[in-house]
Amino acid sequence: QPTILGQNDELSNENILNIKNSTKILFIDDLLDDFAMPIILEKDMGWKNIRGVTDIKSLEDPNVAWADVLFVDMNGVGAAIGGNDEGLGLIVGIKNRYKSKKVILYSARRPKIHDALNVIDYTIPKDATPLRFESAILSVIRSKK
Repeated sequence: QPTILGQNDELSNENILNIKNSTKILFIDDLLDDFAMPIILEKDMGWKNIRGVTDIKSLEDPNVAWADVLFVDMNGVGAAIGGNDEGLGLIVGIKNRYKSKKVILYSARRPKIHDALNVIDYTIPKDATPLRFESAILSVIRSKK
């Protein structure tokens, strides 16, 4: 389990190091091979537990069960279980099944109006900097939501 901090708790270097060592992060992206962010977070920014998959076929997928924080691409994933809603439908399924998991929507396009927007913990553009991705992770870890 990642270290739980309150929204106003100070993030010392030690706290951040503990979070980087304990938080399990999963990227779900059909274009994962063309997306360097998981590698940058792991190799350059010190996150120790990062996995990536191109899609999942069930909510019981071991990678989903393993992860504390999930980055879900809006397009091209979730067709097997999210239907036409793709990543947005997948997010709703994950949040309904796993209440404590933190889910971050990321996309090259602006999200359309969808129920997923009411349950996601954070949203970020796919072309955001590594520092913004890291800030998103730290924000959802600190969130009481």
